[in-house]
Amino acid sequence: MRPFPAYVVNGRWDLLAHNPEAEEILGGFAGVPRERLNIMWLAFVERTLDGRVVEFDAESARHVALFRAGMADHPDHPAWKRLRDDLLAASPLFREYWDRYEVSRPMVRSKTFIHPRAGRIHVETASFMINGGPPLARLVVYSPADETARAAMRILSPSPGAAVVALA
Repeated sequence: MRPFPAYVVNGRWDLLAHNPEAEEILGGFAGVPRERLNIMWLAFVERTLDGRVVEFDAESARHVALFRAGMADHPDHPAWKRLRDDLLAASPLFREYWDRYEVSRPMVRSKTFIHPRAGRIHVETASFMINGGPPLARLVVYSPADETARAAMRILSPSPGAAVVALA
């Protein structure tokens, strides 16, 4: 998918693989323990997206609604419950959105990031289910919404030879 930011997550939002551009746009994962490489944990506890996502509050609320919808299929699964409980304990913002009892589903959307080197990047997001992979695994891709975003994405690429990082 290079030079477009792309990552693979399971239904619980655990990060299974990503390209360097995804790590750049999401704020980096250095120092985050592997067991905490989870989009929800990164957003609400590590706060890697702070200042990077325009309309952060609305996007965060939507992500909690997506997480709640996914958890509805696994209400008694220990890993889901542990992550939910850890997020509730560690993040007042997650707790606030969780208490709204909203649910949502993945869809093609527009989103804007502010990157320290590349500037404002307006993207279209798409999520694709992966057949034959981990349960409920999906590929999330951020494609440029305009020529300015396309140019900015070239800045995100560390080098043409950088590889995808598979975590699972």
